[in-house]
Amino acid sequence: MTICFGFFITISYPLTIWFTMANCCRPVSYFWNKFSGAKGTYINANQLFLALGIINILSDFIVLLIPFPRIVAPQMSIRKKMAICGIMAVGVFACIASIVRIYYLSLFMNAADVNWLMGPVLLVHDRAVHCNRLRLSTTTSASCAASLPIRFN
Repeated sequence: MTICFGFFITISYPLTIWFTMANCCRPVSYFWNKFSGAKGTYINANQLFLALGIINILSDFIVLLIPFPRIVAPQMSIRKKMAICGIMAVGVFACIASIVRIYYLSLFMNAADVNWLMGPVLLVHDRAVHCNRLRLSTTTSASCAASLPIRFN
C-alpha cells in the first residue's frame, strides 16, 4: 500500500507540473506577447515555483520513508540495517538541499526592487541552482548505492 501511494505521488507530480505549465497563460501567446501590450492572464510564476518546490520536498520525504517498514523488520541483520540507513542518510541530505533551495527561492521572490538587488539575487539564484544540483546528484548517488553490495560480493 505504501509503495502504491509513493508511486502515485511520484507519477502525479510531473504530470501536475506539465499541465500547469501548459496552461499557465490564457491565451498561450500571452506568454511571449505580454510585454508588447497583449491582453491575457498569467499565473504567478513565483508562487508556482515555490509550490512546486514544497511538493518536491514532500515527495522526497515520502520516497525516503517508503523503505522504513522493511528496515525495522526483525529478520534483517543489523549490518544490513546500518548499510540501508547509510544510504538513506544521503537521501536526507538531498531533502536538506531541497529545503535550502526553497529558502533561497523565497528570498528571490520577496525582492522588492529587482534592479537594486540584482547582485545579491544572482548570488542567491546561483546558490539555489547549486542546491538543486546537489539534490539531484545526491539522490542519484543514493539510488545507485543500493547496487553496491552486489559489486563487492
